[in-house]
Parts: sequence; C-alpha cells; structure tokens
Amino acid sequence: MRRDFLIRVSGHTSARLPVRTGENVAVVLTSHPDQAARARYLAALRVHPFARAEVLPALARERIAPELTLRLAPTGRWLVH
Repeated sequence: MRRDFLIRVSGHTSARLPVRTGENVAVVLTSHPDQAARARYLAALRVHPFARAEVLPALARERIAPELTLRLAPTGRWLVH
C-alpha cells in the first residue's frame, strides 16, 4: 500500500468556492477501477500497521463532524477515455 502525505496550510484564495475560514479538513484522494477494488483498499487500510497505529487514531481524535465521502464520476465532457 502506497502512502504519501502532504500537509499544506493555506488561506482561501478563490472567491467562487464556498469555503469557510477557520476550519481544518483532511482530504484523502484515491482512485479505484470499481467498487470492489475500493472495498479491498478500505479493508487493507483498516489493518495496515501505520494506518491503525497513527493515521486513523489521529483523524478520530481531531474529528468534530461526521466523515463525508464524495464520489467523483466521469461525465460526457470528461476528456480521458
């Protein structure tokens, strides 16, 4: 399982996006060919030693709202086919 972590602290610079200031977020981007692959990835993540010992507990300690999962899907205008 590959793990890359990037911490970036920056201000809100796009007036068109409805972003609230003063709130922190954790963004995790993953790509999977299908839902079965995503389920396998999540299962592996839950048992990965580093994720279990460090990442998941840290996220749980800092969480103040329910987790929100958004799924992006290609549209008719998507250029990569």
